[in-house]
Amino acid sequence: MPLERSGYEGDPRPTDEVYHLACLEALAGDEQVPDTEGTGQDEDGELSVTPWSTQSGQALTEGWAYCPTETGGGMAIPSSFEVTPDAANEEGGALNGLTIADSTGQQVGGFRADVSGGAPEGAEVVEVLDVTEQPDYTGALAETVYLRSLVVEAGSGTQLMVDLVSVPEGTDPETLEAWDLAIHDGDQRVVVYGTTPLASANGAEEAADSTLHEVLREMVGSYQPAVQ
Repeated sequence: MPLERSGYEGDPRPTDEVYHLACLEALAGDEQVPDTEGTGQDEDGELSVTPWSTQSGQALTEGWAYCPTETGGGMAIPSSFEVTPDAANEEGGALNGLTIADSTGQQVGGFRADVSGGAPEGAEVVEVLDVTEQPDYTGALAETVYLRSLVVEAGSGTQLMVDLVSVPEGTDPETLEAWDLAIHDGDQRVVVYGTTPLASANGAEEAADSTLHEVLREMVGSYQPAVQ
């Protein structure tokens, strides 16, 4: 089913129904992740936002769970996918990265925080299948954000890649000059992507018509950073 968000007003839900626990545990550091999601308030009714309370008023389409990459920011990932986070430090608070694999263990995507370089050396765009502007994205300041599907030749082989990128006015979003995404009003850049290995570029159209490709576009396009 397509990824959709809706409001939620019921009792607090089991945490593992709403979130990928691996993401919460990495963000929590030494703090214990509760069995039930937070409400965003402490015992006195004061605002108390935790990684496990950010979705308390929202629900995702069945089959999806939320993975916060920082308190107040993150992405939706299918519940059946395995997420391996890389915490920024032992105290938690933010993730340096994520590795995302499907139920067979095949890597299908990832997230990398605080990147500083461009595309990998030797990477080449073989074909551009779709480039769609994302007007609802917040955080890129003056840059324009696009969700892309590209056939890319890289050191790891040929792949159908989905990514979320932002570029200044005048930059062609169909090239590898667009490789990462501005967040926090342009103060930082991250890489968010999904990938499907291809035996050759000839299989790109078939892969683009697959359910997996649509899921990866939904997943990558769902990323939003915390509002600064």
